[in-house]
Amino acid sequence: MYHYTVAQWLLCFYIYSFIGWCWESLYVSFLQKRWVNRGFMRGPFLPIYGSGALIMLLVCVPFKNHLLLTFLPGMIGATLLELATGAAMEALFRVRYWDYSERKLNYKGYICLEASLLWGVFTVLMNLLLHRPVHWLLTHLPPFWLQAGTAVITLLVGTDFVLSFLGALNLRRMLDRIEQMKTDLAVMQRRLDAMVAFSDPRRDLEEKILQTREKMRVLVESRKKLHIRRILGNPTMVSRRYRHALEDVRQFIRESRKK
Repeated sequence: MYHYTVAQWLLCFYIYSFIGWCWESLYVSFLQKRWVNRGFMRGPFLPIYGSGALIMLLVCVPFKNHLLLTFLPGMIGATLLELATGAAMEALFRVRYWDYSERKLNYKGYICLEASLLWGVFTVLMNLLLHRPVHWLLTHLPPFWLQAGTAVITLLVGTDFVLSFLGALNLRRMLDRIEQMKTDLAVMQRRLDAMVAFSDPRRDLEEKILQTREKMRVLVESRKKLHIRRILGNPTMVSRRYRHALEDVRQFIRESRKK
């Protein structure tokens, strides 16, 4: 059992959140063939990796000399964390920031066997290799610098998290408005298709359709800078409720980046 102070545990959390961000960003960038600043937050932190690392350390320490007994608890604990985090984020933001629906043996897209096995491998690597230098740093860093550094990082990460949380809520509101506009457009288009024999009412309806489409364009354009990193940084982001609206926003961002 590691007997760390609160500051040491916090710094440990930040270190593994940063390591997780490095791994995810490099891996997804390789798959996308472009640089991807991965994650929910703006800065170089993926809290799910930091949280997963702490769970792994707490659960697996008694078995750290046994490979299989290290692998299994770490895999199970991190998988349950990923499931709970994914479900909570989708319930709150109506958007899933990662999606394993295309992977074999997945559960509702939140978790899959492949990712669970990787969590287990990460647990073994962390206990055998990664945590040794981290443990040395945590135990040899002078108390003043440990507490001061942790306080500064906590302020930065806390601010980033609050801004990212508010941004995610803002994205949800924007997608909700776009989805409503698309519903209105579909209704007006059906009415327009039925007005074959009418001229003036048809022109009025055509004008309303053009105005609604322009409102959608202005809405996305005004929020583009706020959400472009969030959407591009999570290329597997999906939404069951706002599926069409999210695809429209992605298409608009792709077109605007080509100009």
